[in-house]
Formats: sequence, C-alpha cells, structure tokens
Amino acid sequence: MTRSRSKTELVEPKGAAYVNYLTGIQASAMTKQLHRYLLASAFILLAACGTDEGFVPEELSIRPQVAELQFVNLIPDSPELLVAFVDDDANTAFSDVVEFGTSTVQRELLIDDYDLNVSYFDADGDQITIIENESIRLTDPDQLVYIFTGTLAAPNLEFRTFLEPQYDESPIESGTVEVWFTSGVVDPTSLDVYLTSPTEDLSSATPITNLIAGGVSEVLTIDRLTSYRLRVTSNNATEVLFDSGVFILSDRSRTLFALAEYFGPDLPGTTVPNVNGIGVNAFGSTSFSNSGLPSQLRAINLTSDLPAVDLYFGSTTDAPYTADLNRLEVGSYTDIDTGINNLNVTLPGVKDQFLFEQDLTVASGTFNTLVVFGSDTDDSLSSVLFINDARPIDQRVTINFVNTALVNNSANVYFLDPGQVVADSTPQIAGAATNSFSTFTARPATVDLVITSALNSSVLYGPERTTLTGGINYSFILVEDTISAGSTTELVVLEDAN
Repeated sequence: MTRSRSKTELVEPKGAAYVNYLTGIQASAMTKQLHRYLLASAFILLAACGTDEGFVPEELSIRPQVAELQFVNLIPDSPELLVAFVDDDANTAFSDVVEFGTSTVQRELLIDDYDLNVSYFDADGDQITIIENESIRLTDPDQLVYIFTGTLAAPNLEFRTFLEPQYDESPIESGTVEVWFTSGVVDPTSLDVYLTSPTEDLSSATPITNLIAGGVSEVLTIDRLTSYRLRVTSNNATEVLFDSGVFILSDRSRTLFALAEYFGPDLPGTTVPNVNGIGVNAFGSTSFSNSGLPSQLRAINLTSDLPAVDLYFGSTTDAPYTADLNRLEVGSYTDIDTGINNLNVTLPGVKDQFLFEQDLTVASGTFNTLVVFGSDTDDSLSSVLFINDARPIDQRVTINFVNTALVNNSANVYFLDPGQVVADSTPQIAGAATNSFSTFTARPATVDLVITSALNSSVLYGPERTTLTGGINYSFILVEDTISAGSTTELVVLEDAN
C-alpha cells in the first residue's frame, strides 16, 4: 500500500452540485467561526475562574479528532461494494456503499485503529467478503482515499493519505492545481495519460503519467490552465482510447482522475474502446459530459391504441428518429446525442401534430431503451427511459422491470424457485408503480416468474417458467392490453447479451 500527503478543494461542480458545493463551503466557514467562538469563550471562562496551575494554554486544541474517508470502486465485475470499519470490540463504526465506476463522498470517522472489511451480497443473498480485517490506523487530521481495483476473485486495495488544508504546512499555491491518477483497466495493461490544454497535439505532448492495471500515480502539482483535456492511449501508441473533452479545474484544487473499464457502444471508426474516465473530489465522482463517448437508444411501442408511431428528437423537419414503429415492435439501437433530447411522438408521416412530448436525458457511453405506452384516446400517453447496463457482473443476471399497466397501478414481482408459491415468498420488487423502472440482479437459474397486484394480490402474470441465463441482461415490461370492455396484462421480454 502507498501513502502520500497534501490537500485542497476539488473539481468545481456544476448546477445543483454547485449549490451543494457552495453550501459546503459556507458550512465549513460557519463551523470554523463556531470553533473560534467556543475557543474564545473558553479563554474568557478560564480568566473569570482564575488561574489553574495545572492548565497549559498550548494544550487547548480545536482540531477535530476525526479522519475523512472516501472510496472508489473500479472492480469491473463487482456489484455494489459494502465498506465497513470495525473497532476493537467488533462493532461496525463506519459503513458505506460504492457502485462500480463511482466514488462515495468524503465522510468522517473518529480517529482510532480499525479493521477494514469489504464485501458484497451475491445473488443468493449471502454476504461475500473480499477484503477482510485489513488493519487501518486513522490519524488526525487525515483524509484518505481508498481505491478498489482488480476483480472480485483477486481484489486490490490502494490508498492515499492527505492532510486537511488547515493543517497542511505546504498548501497548494494559487495558480496551481494538484492531480493524480489511477487505473482499473485490465486490457491494455499499460496506459499513457495526457493532461493538456484542449488544443495541444498529442504527437508533440508528453504523457503526464503511465499507469498499469491497479496502478496509482503520485500527486503532481501543475500550473492551472483556463481549461484542460484528458486523453488516454495505450503505452507508446497514438490511438486515443478515451478523450474527456474540455473541462476546467478550480484554482488550488486536487482531482483524482480514475480510469475504468468501458461497457458502452463502440466509438465509430476506431477499435472497441475499453476505457472510461471519471473525476473524483470530496463531493463524489462525476463523468465527463463532453467526452464524446457514443450513446445509443432503441424504442418500443407499447401504446394500447396506436398501431404505429413516428418518433422524433427535436425538430421534425428531418426524417424521424424511428419511423413506423408498430405496436409491440422493438426498434434497433441507433446513435443519439447525449444530454437533453426533446421526444416528439406523432402518427406515421405526420410532422406537425404531436401526440406526446417529453424531455429525456441521455448519459454518455450508454445503451438506452425508450418505452412509449398509454392511450392516445384517453390522453394518457407516457414514456419510460432506462439504461441497459451491458456490464457483466460476476455470477449475476441483471434484470430490469418496467410497469406500464395503467389500471392495476402497482405491482409486485416474484422470481420463485420452481413450485414455490407467492404466499411463502417476498417479492424481489415490491410496489412498482405505473410509469416506474426498477432493476436488480439475480443468479442464473430456472425460476417461476409471477407478477401480482400490490393492491389486492391478484395475479397479473404467471406463473411462467423462465430460465435466466448468465451473460444476458433481461428487461421485463408489464403492459396493459385493452380488450373491448375489459383489459388484461401481458409481459414483453427483451434479452440483451452482455
């Protein structure tokens, strides 16, 4: 394990995150002011009480006896990881959860000696420990970033230790920033990382660092530029595997750039990319919105009374994004711009009469499914957009569930052992409301799928004997089918290979 020191504020967030960022700064300032007030009050009280010969003013300290902890999960086959610090009495003093390709926020823990345990729950609900009783000594005033790489079968733990800014004797100077890097990418095992101005040509640039799988660089101080661009290539190669696009760093900030395995659509005209990047600061992790990683979307028409529809994103001047999408038809994955897209639904060939409109946000480097459902006659058209995670998770099957049934309102979903009955079971998804999306993971197995009403326990679908195969991402969509005076429900099943 490796340790190094330093500290300051991190990548400046945007939007709502920026409000939280400012709020955090204000809270910090208020806390410091409160510390000053309490300290002054203590001296006033001591002065009023006279002099205690046993009292040494230098021993009075306002330094909080806590360390700040943060965790980054780069294990590509992992479900969410559970992190726990256990004290000498075997009590859990601290716990947190970190998803793949993300980090937690910084959280505080009293300084002491602990054992670190990292685990996850398998598809049978059993807790599997992958790092056990790792001795950790927290000292004041530390900030620690823990990085998990490798695989579930062979995990790797690295960490860096920094001083809190107010106690750092060598703070980051104005006009500079601190950066450091880590990689959870397995292949290629050696990556060159470039952090440059946006226009600098890589042919004349020098990598800021080289990373092997599981590697962590030193913390580097560089001049602050107006803007930056992060690019990654294989060692001594020219093809760019990841390009962050343009971003900025706050003055006197520190940023961890973490490289992770990529599981999104292929980049046009290049070899298959397998590198994604995130920036990590005290407020958590963020993706690069200007990275240019491609996104794709497919649509499915589950409306009850529209035999076919055209789908547009934005202007209807050009050809539809999807034309003549028949009821129950699943379109093919097609490239789509990342960010906010304005969905317009029309009848085939009709450009100026919108049946339904909605703004949808598409994340970069993702596969997406758009479900359009409801009734035009009843003016109840709606849509659900969800991401199909193409990442294979060890010994697990990813299952998505979308409830588009209007009459039955909410549903419980059961994946039962063959022959098992609902009365003896707990639903894997409980109370899934109309227009909702849920996801969970299960083990590959043969199961009985049953969907019931959460309101009166009536069976809406099943039991249906279903085989869940490893390496497949399943999407189950409950749809209502109106028949003359009544209605029934059916299930649309989509299967995507990871």
